[in-house]
Amino acid sequence: MRIPAMFGFSGALALLVSVAVARAFELPCAHEDALSETAAEFLLSGEKLTASSLLYRARSFGFDGVAVQAHEGLGDDALISWLKAQSERADGPLACGEARSESRRLVVVSARGGQLAFRDGKLVGRLSPGFRSPHLVVEDDDGQARRIEVKSEQLAQGVKLPEELSIKRVQLVADGPSGPRPVAELSLARQAPPAPAPPSNELASIAPRARPRESLFARLSAFRRGEGAGGLRANQLLDSSAQRHAERVCELGKVAHRLGQGDDPETRLREEHIEARGVGEAIARASSADAALNAVFDSPSHRMAVTQRNFTDAGIGQALDAKGHTCLVVLLASWPRRTP
Repeated sequence: MRIPAMFGFSGALALLVSVAVARAFELPCAHEDALSETAAEFLLSGEKLTASSLLYRARSFGFDGVAVQAHEGLGDDALISWLKAQSERADGPLACGEARSESRRLVVVSARGGQLAFRDGKLVGRLSPGFRSPHLVVEDDDGQARRIEVKSEQLAQGVKLPEELSIKRVQLVADGPSGPRPVAELSLARQAPPAPAPPSNELASIAPRARPRESLFARLSAFRRGEGAGGLRANQLLDSSAQRHAERVCELGKVAHRLGQGDDPETRLREEHIEARGVGEAIARASSADAALNAVFDSPSHRMAVTQRNFTDAGIGQALDAKGHTCLVVLLASWPRRTP
């Protein structure tokens, strides 16, 4: 790429979801049943809210989005303020679901750049306004990713995937206002539930928010070797550019390649007087530097980006936001050089 079972309380759950549907239509976002069911299950189970557990539960209800966020609290003003902030950071329309009990209220949202579903043996999808140039990335049972070019018209009619592929996961990728990103994902294999989150006072010792660049670069290089791609040279010019972008990602709270008009990776490098034959970039935000890099490796489309064989150099930037998240940028290039 140039440059994500019911608990046996069926009666109570049905009641919660019915209340959620009635309330969700009043919120400034499009209602999705899967997100309401996700919110209801968290209220019933008392499970700890984490990014991975939220997405896992949403997927279990058939949700095909790539990321979810949640807000808990009974006050309307705080909720509307939070939704406004989410909308300002999102590059696509917000979808949401809500569940309430007498003492708790949970709203789950996702920025939707597109949708994807299997119907009659075909992949059927659509893009949200502002998104274009779609393609599919399919991951087989061996973890190998493959890109399949499609057009929006083909997606609307349905795309039949090659029969010889043993498909585990499919991502729909499109170019949007913030740059190219996965906008929908379907998992065809049963996924293991995420590991329980450790107590907050143990997080610092288990998952450092920041790592030395050398440590992250070593992990990137080892991953590429494992995928059969060539080695990389650590590049200070790319480090500096990646670091500046990571700081902006954290400052603006928006995981995006473009944070301004025409502000894509190639443009940024040109403005910094750096030329390259090819440029690629992967961005993630997570609870730690390791978790952010894991997110890059786990996404089929991002994995393809960081394992392209034509890249010769790489730089890594990381920054910390006010909420304790790590913003990570991996910037790759083919034969970069400084220009006058």
